[in-house]
Amino acid sequence: MASKKQIVLDFYSCYNLGDDLFVEAFAEYFSDCEIHLLVNPKCVPKRLPKNVRILHFSNVDLRLRRISNLASQRGWQRMVKTVEHMRQKKLERIAQHCDAFVKIGGSIFMQHAPGCREIDFSTAEKPDFSLRQSTGGRGNRFIIGANLGPVYSEDYWEQMAKKFQEYRHVCLRDYASYRKMRAAPNVQYAPDVLFLVPKPYPGTCEENVAISVMDVSRNTEDAAVIRAYYDLLERAIAYFLDREVPVTLMSFCQWQGDEQAVQELLNRFPEEKRLSACCYRGSARRILRVLSGASFVIGTRFHSTILGISFGKPVFPIVYNSKTAHYLADLSFPGKSAALEELPSVTLDDVLYNYRNQIVADCADHHRYAVNQFRVLEEYLEEKEKDIESSTV
Repeated sequence: MASKKQIVLDFYSCYNLGDDLFVEAFAEYFSDCEIHLLVNPKCVPKRLPKNVRILHFSNVDLRLRRISNLASQRGWQRMVKTVEHMRQKKLERIAQHCDAFVKIGGSIFMQHAPGCREIDFSTAEKPDFSLRQSTGGRGNRFIIGANLGPVYSEDYWEQMAKKFQEYRHVCLRDYASYRKMRAAPNVQYAPDVLFLVPKPYPGTCEENVAISVMDVSRNTEDAAVIRAYYDLLERAIAYFLDREVPVTLMSFCQWQGDEQAVQELLNRFPEEKRLSACCYRGSARRILRVLSGASFVIGTRFHSTILGISFGKPVFPIVYNSKTAHYLADLSFPGKSAALEELPSVTLDDVLYNYRNQIVADCADHHRYAVNQFRVLEEYLEEKEKDIESSTV
């Protein structure tokens, strides 16, 4: 009997709903493989498929990461290089015996500010969330589910073209990203992985509204825009509560400030029992049920919009960066949406337009073809299996 294929899976491990659902969808599809999950020890997923094993980075490695960060802040570049080399060697040892090394995620290739040359997608507590040579050039590295950007300089695209040469295959989730990289033979497009997430508890239920919120001060310094964001959502909440329609405020990522935004809005309705909160802390079932049962979704988080559309709901997207705008274009989204900077001039009627007119995006092709995110990796593993079988004959 053939042994199970071994996959090391790297992802954004910070209790972010979208990224954790990536892991679930991946593990379910590759259920005949054993998956070793690189995690932040502070954010170990609470619910894991049976074929997933936690691959902890030790406390020693976390200390190395913190030393590296401190050295970088103080300009000790020699120490930074030494520590990062030690960490990289550790990752190489981990990945040495795996059949595939996969990075799965959405916005994992970002320039954080104008003039920033480095493509950095690390976090303070995540030991290896960066593009580096990690498996000895054995051609078993894959990227799944990513988009490119935000982008602030043209040399970004040259850097990405070089980085993608380090991978056997890269699957991007929006056409805007793919069009920039399509000359590379190892790059393809497929819809977002979360279109594979099944809708829980389908059927009719009482009218209710789900609102995904986030700390938009992390995306803009414009006080007028931040104020407009909360004021507009307050008016939308009041509209539905006045009509006795329950409203649920959703936090998708505590670490990125979503729960603070939830609390800001709850504080504006201190005695309102029909207003509730649903905060993701590692178990996705409740939030998926809220979205599945909603009559209308106001989505700030990218994946609140994607899941709302996937579940067949009228959605009003609040576009906080280019990835949402690009994906709405891919969907030929027929309803109204608003960019963050437009919010001071957006009216309540604008927000309610898709709800009142029951505008639902057609995402049939996205449901059908999202599985293509996994196809090349699947074919690669099948070829490896055939090679092993032929060598033993």
